[in-house]
Formats: sequence, C-alpha cells, structure tokens
Amino acid sequence: MTDCSTTEVFDYNKKNAEIKVMSKNIILNITGVIILLVGVIGIFNAFYFNRIYDIFWFCYIGMILLGLGIIIRNIPLIKSQMYILLIPDVIWVIDFLVRLLSGRSFLGIVDYFFRETNVLVKIVSLQHVYLLPLVIAAVFLIGKPIRTNNKGVLISVIEITFIYLTTLIFTSPSSNVNCVYRFCSESPWTNPFYPLIWYSAALIMVFMTRAVVNKLLEKLIKDNS
Repeated sequence: MTDCSTTEVFDYNKKNAEIKVMSKNIILNITGVIILLVGVIGIFNAFYFNRIYDIFWFCYIGMILLGLGIIIRNIPLIKSQMYILLIPDVIWVIDFLVRLLSGRSFLGIVDYFFRETNVLVKIVSLQHVYLLPLVIAAVFLIGKPIRTNNKGVLISVIEITFIYLTTLIFTSPSSNVNCVYRFCSESPWTNPFYPLIWYSAALIMVFMTRAVVNKLLEKLIKDNS
C-alpha cells in the first residue's frame, strides 16, 4: 500500500514537473517569436516607407537576435544584445516619459515618435519600453546558470564594430542611423572627435552594462533555484 502511494505521488510530481516545463517552453517560444516578429516588422517598415537606411538600426537587429536567442535558449547571444541595448533603451524611456508627462521635449530623442502618424511605426518604436523587461523575464524562465564569461561581450564588440562601420559606409549623414554622425536629438551635438567618442562610449556602455546585467541575472536565477 505504501509503495503504491509513493509511486502515485512520484508520478503526480513528475507529471506536474513536465507540465511546468512544457508551459515554460511555450511562454519562451511565444516571447521569442513576438520579439523576432517586431524586429522583422521594423525591417519591413524600412522598405515599405522607403527608409532603407533604417535596417541598420541596432534596435531592429537586436530584436531579431534576441528573438532567436530566446527561441534557441542561447544565453550568451541574449546577453550580448542586452549589453548593447540596455543603456540606450533606458535613455529613450526616460526621454519618452518626460515628454509624455510634461508635453515638453527633454533630450529630443523621442520627438520623432510624437510627430509620427503611422500606428505600426509607433508600435515598433515602443519596443524600447517593453523589450528588455520581456528579455529579463525570458532569461529568468530559461533558468540556466549565468556564467560570467566573455562570449556575450565578444559578440557585442564584434556586432558594434561591424554595424558601426557598415552604417558609416552605407548610410547618409542626413539619416543619422545609430547616431553615428551626431547625437540623436533635435539640437544635435557633434565635434571633430565625435566618431571616436561614439565608438568609445559604445564600448564603455557594453562593459558597464555587463556588470549590471550579470549581477541582476545571477540574483534572479539564484533566487529562482
């Protein structure tokens, strides 16, 4: 009788564990697909609205890579995009909230959003608000140990360098994609050393964000284990 009850409890717990894993995988796959689709829509908008240069924006490329990273459960790939996007997204959100609540331009970064009339373009732009919370939640669900290695940073540095150079080669100063020609605002700031400042700032942000992201994710995974 005892052996039978023990077996039933074991089977019940096993079934519950399997259901939890299946549910978690479904949520992760849906999250990855949504992020991937938003990135693809951003690329589609670039062609549809004849803004071809927009395909080089880090955020669109980052969304596609993040979506793929979540779908295939690749933590280094996910972290590499977080290193690149976290600080720019935080700055975007701050500027957005100030403009939304006060009605006044703050940094001027999001002024384009309030002039934009196309709803689809606005939905894609709002990814700056919801993208990273979704990604952090996804990493929490994946639950793999967050090892402090250099894979994510290496991907980030290679990606930044490659996209920076391709943006300079294939886009025009008037488009100012990725703010590579001047600061992204209505009152652009620039100087002769701006390219060096841009690249140095991008690398500094990656290493700063790495420290924050690793500590945050390690805490989340540890608390969840």
